[in-house]
This record gives sequence, C-alpha cells and structure tokens, in this order.
Amino acid sequence: VVAIWTAFARPGSTSLVISATEDAAKRLFRQIRDIAEGSPLLAGSVADATASRLRLTNGSEIICLPSSEKQVRGYTVDGVLILDEAAFMDAALWRAALYTVAAVARPQVYMGSTPWGSREHFFRQVWEDGRAGSQDWAAFQWRYEVSPLINKELLEREKERTDPLTYRAEVLGEWVDDAEAYFTYEEIMAAVADFPMIPPEEARGMRAIAGIDWGVRYDSNVLVVAVPVVDPFLNPGLKPPIWLVSWIEEHPAGSGGYLPFVERVASTSLWDHRRRNPYGTHEGYDLIAVFSETNGPGEAPTELLAQKWRQTIRRGQTRRGVAGIATTQAYKQEAYGKMKLLMEQGRLILPRHPGLMKQLSHLRATFTPSGRLSIEADSPAIHDDIADAFMHCTAAIAYQSDYMAAADPGAEPQIPAGKEIITSGRGVRIAWPLKRIDYAPGRPIRKPKGW
Repeated sequence: VVAIWTAFARPGSTSLVISATEDAAKRLFRQIRDIAEGSPLLAGSVADATASRLRLTNGSEIICLPSSEKQVRGYTVDGVLILDEAAFMDAALWRAALYTVAAVARPQVYMGSTPWGSREHFFRQVWEDGRAGSQDWAAFQWRYEVSPLINKELLEREKERTDPLTYRAEVLGEWVDDAEAYFTYEEIMAAVADFPMIPPEEARGMRAIAGIDWGVRYDSNVLVVAVPVVDPFLNPGLKPPIWLVSWIEEHPAGSGGYLPFVERVASTSLWDHRRRNPYGTHEGYDLIAVFSETNGPGEAPTELLAQKWRQTIRRGQTRRGVAGIATTQAYKQEAYGKMKLLMEQGRLILPRHPGLMKQLSHLRATFTPSGRLSIEADSPAIHDDIADAFMHCTAAIAYQSDYMAAADPGAEPQIPAGKEIITSGRGVRIAWPLKRIDYAPGRPIRKPKGW
C-alpha cells in the first residue's frame, strides 16, 4: 500500500520492493498489481504491468526484485525502498540497496521481518538503533496479540505448552539466542547463496535427488530437490560434487489433499513428462532418487507415487527410484549429521528461503533418558516440514556419489565464458546458470535406466 500510494503521490518516482526470494518477489508484485488494477480509482492510471514492474501514466514505477545484489544495483530510488523479510537478507544486499537512496534528499526506507538472526545482522542493528532514538530510524514491534483475529485465549494456553524462548520468538516477536540450536545462525548463513531456484518446468532434464515430507492436519506437504554441481574449477581443493538445493515446494495444510500433491510431484519428473509428451520439448528433473517419508499418512501416498512412475516402492535406503523411509531418531541423527558435515565442508548450498532457514534454526538436539540423541523442533508450535523434507533429501545424497562425474580437485580455477558467479557465505563459488540437458523433440519414450 505504501509503494502504491507513493507512486501516485510522487509522479515520475521509482519505488523498489526487495523480497528474500524470487517466489516471494513475484507473489508480492501480484498483490501490488491486483490492488492497483482492482481499484476503480487507480486502474485507469496503470500504463503497463509486467512480471516484476508496474508503470503508471504519471511516469512512476514500482519494481519488485528478489534478494540479489547484482539486480539491485543501478537504481535511484526517489520513491520508497522496501525490504521484505529483511532479517533473511545478506549485508552485501543491504549495502547495494542503501546506495540506491544515497542521492535522494529525504529517502524513505521500510524494513520488515520476523525476528531471526544474530546481533551483528544489519536488520537487528537498525531496529535496535531505532528503539534507542536514532535520528535516521524509527522502530516498531507488533506482537500477534494486537490482531483482532488472533485467539488470545489460545495464545495464553500455548504459553503453558511452549518453552519460553520459542514463545518469545514466535508470539512476542522478540529475538532469542541460538545457543541450544542444532544449527547455529552462522552455520546456516555460511551455506546460503543468492540464486533463483529452478522450477521443475525449467529444469529440462537436470539430474537431481529429492526428499518428501507428508503433512498431518496442520502440517504442510513439502518437496525439496537438490542438484549436483560437479565443476570443480572455481573451488580448488574442494571435493566435488557440491550439492545445491534448487527447488522447494510447500503445499500448506488446507490447500488440497494428498492426491493433488502426488500428482504434482509426479509431474516434476523428466520421465513422467516424456511419457505424457513424447514429441514435445521435455521438462522436469531427472530424479535419480526420491526419499519419501512413510510414517503416519505417508505410506499410501508414497506407494501411489511409485505407481505413477511404474515402479514398486523400495523399502529403506535405495540408490535409484522411490524409497520409502521410516523416520526414526537414528535415521534423523544420521541424516542431519550428514547435512551438518556437508555444510561445514562447503559442499551444500542453500537458497535464501526464509521458511527453510527459520525451521533449521529452531531444531534442538537433546539426549533422551536412554542416552540417545533426539533432534526435534524446539516446540510443538513450530513447523519442521521443510526441514524434514530437506533431511530426506540430504539422506539421499549419501547414496548418490557414484552417479556423479569425477573431477580433479587440484585443477586451476576457471570461470566459464558467459556465466556469472554466485558465492555462498563460506566463499564457495558456482558458475550460473547451471548446465542443463536439452532433449530433442521426437525422441522415443524410454524408461530411465535402473527404474
């Protein structure tokens, strides 16, 4: 609303809205466009609307971008600059965004986010400066209690069931330390890089593995896909492959049953797309292995997914095809341990996805009375669907190394022509875009080897 009001009130101005992810940027732009085009007072002033830019007849523009330092640079924002979920953005992005208002006499900058991150993060520092009476910033905090739609009695009961740290973060909107977290803030941010996730419709045969977590009542159905990057030349001494989380798809509770999600997951497969479109341009990931949870309601959907791909489900951890996984504490300890190791080695790259980052930060490791290590979300009120789907995806990684091309880790660094370099917080570099496979139209249908 602020961006739209500014665009109409300041003819010829440019407003920039930056979101933590590309998907969030598209979703936010659709909301802005719908408000402008849906209002009888405003609709006639919309001169043009593309996928990320709204232009008015008075010359003003509203531009929505994902968290990318390169895309943000070059603008002069004399309207309003908005950072959505700022706590999940990198400091380099904030520096680039700040330069867009450096030449403006009275810049207007809005940052908003849920509380997450260390005291050194720019969003937390700016917020605390505002609370201390800074002449540049004003800070505001809204708890869930201020909404007239919130069930206050339920929140009071939740206070009795939830540990104090989680209640402070999720209900009161306060920062808490991550001393007891299984993954620290620094570990998560070291694995994060800014890159656009690759939808299955654009994968065009990219080899991948996937993990699936099935929701129960209030939980989401989640698909997480990871692809191997075998080019070692940008990271001498780092053993390939590097695994990049290329796609996260969450279907919240209430958005549909298990069957629509099974159909959607099946449609992400290169094999399924080639079967349905034998003479077209083929889409989808070449899914080598899909680890699917069979606990609770996951048994039947996993069986159905295997049938969709004309395969019999395989129990336990398998190298190829759909694997039914019974999630035990021993399995979680092994899978999350593998995840932690890959992150420390720099061989696991995460997107700047607030849901994944937040859920990983809420995992706690405690010892049971029998001496076993238990890894769970720190409260029943915290969802861990994305984190668990990622866990299954990471477990599949351990069984796929023999499918990946070998490379010389001592080779000289080389930057491929025509590509840009994305860098993780740990300094691991990847040439972008990734190499994809083009399948020629008219290729006969053939079941992938090993299925």
